[in-house]
Amino acid sequence: MLRKHLAKKLPKARAFRVPDKCAQMLREDMDSAGLSSSGYDFHCLRHTCGTFLASAGVDLKTVQHVLGHKTFALTADTYTHLYNDAIQKGIRQLPNLEVG
Repeated sequence: MLRKHLAKKLPKARAFRVPDKCAQMLREDMDSAGLSSSGYDFHCLRHTCGTFLASAGVDLKTVQHVLGHKTFALTADTYTHLYNDAIQKGIRQLPNLEVG
């Protein structure tokens, strides 16, 4: 369904029209569904998206583009987080420098 929807869009066109008060609407929908919206931050979804993309091996320039950030630093420093297994995997990829 998404592919069909996007096929009708120009290359630079927005995929969806998002209402101005999207965060407020999300809170109201959660409340209507019986889910507590207290303690939830709308931007946590963006953090999760950025982190999942980075954890999947997507390069940070692409993550920056997906999140619509103007600066690489915002994406790297604020909207992506490392999991311990990612850190350990990175360390395991270092070359073996043993002599002999």
